[in-house]
Amino acid sequence: MKILILSEEYCDANPAVGPTNAESMVVGAIESSGLPVTLKHFYYDQLALRVGKERMAELLLQDIAIQRPDAIIYTPMGGLLGLQVNPSNDTLIRIMGMGIPIYQHLWDTIGREQEIRVVNLPFCNLAGDVASDARRFNDPKMIQVWSAIDSRVFYDRGMKRDIDVCFVGSVDPTGQRWPQRSRMINYLKAQGVQVHVRGGQRGNRLEWGEYAEILARSKISLNFSKDPNTNTSQLKGRVFASMACGAMLLEDAAAETRKWFVSGQEWVEFASPDDMVAKAIYYLRHPAERQAIADAGRKRLEEQYSAGVMWKMVLNRLSEIRTEYLTRKAV
Repeated sequence: MKILILSEEYCDANPAVGPTNAESMVVGAIESSGLPVTLKHFYYDQLALRVGKERMAELLLQDIAIQRPDAIIYTPMGGLLGLQVNPSNDTLIRIMGMGIPIYQHLWDTIGREQEIRVVNLPFCNLAGDVASDARRFNDPKMIQVWSAIDSRVFYDRGMKRDIDVCFVGSVDPTGQRWPQRSRMINYLKAQGVQVHVRGGQRGNRLEWGEYAEILARSKISLNFSKDPNTNTSQLKGRVFASMACGAMLLEDAAAETRKWFVSGQEWVEFASPDDMVAKAIYYLRHPAERQAIADAGRKRLEEQYSAGVMWKMVLNRLSEIRTEYLTRKAV
């Protein structure tokens, strides 16, 4: 199956910030799955900024006419920048008119613009939702997916776990952008728990391998599920990356994570700052219990939530859509 990856090349279309998450969580995840696919790329963000959105669309259509992919996996950028660089709905509809199904992969934050895109899907055949909000729309074109990880990068490396607790992600020192993260991490440190804080794509960016290595060295991986804009629970990619690397996940009371993993058996949730501190200290002092939970989480991920399981589901559906089109065309 020939797949065209239609994605941004850089986070925020900014080369200084580094590659988009799609490089690992779409391209890398598919490549690590072992599925029989051939991947080609079309990066729309830098092209649109250089030559304009209309010319970018012309070049995209020309590329598709030459490549003739069986399906397209599309990751749109959000916000005002997305409006400047994303292929227009009309362009996507033209591609569908060529008999090429489009799958739109949605990440863990759905804003108002993306809600409109999810509810009105004339420009894609299928959309996968990693967030919780889109479930309420009940659209038959929506499927529930998760943050599939590249198993060549995220795995338990058998390293010495010399980091007690880590948080790998964005933390605003001023506490304005992610106030819960800053407040909770500082509180944990104040109680004498060592917390290793790194990362944040727009700040102290890590390469994917560095990110995975920190998780593989950590006894406990801390996560916060709340969207800072809506305060709703999200299923974060950090959940899957932490479990894959063998760290025990310690997360706030996350309604989304409970839908995928068993609380208390495959991950540990906390209800308050003091509960977070108590559980971090308890599981640091009880390594056998901590290891059993980490092992159970990794086992569940590998059996049910691997990249192979998810992308096989998506690609099978795209293949069915493609077959339906060819059948109608033949008739």
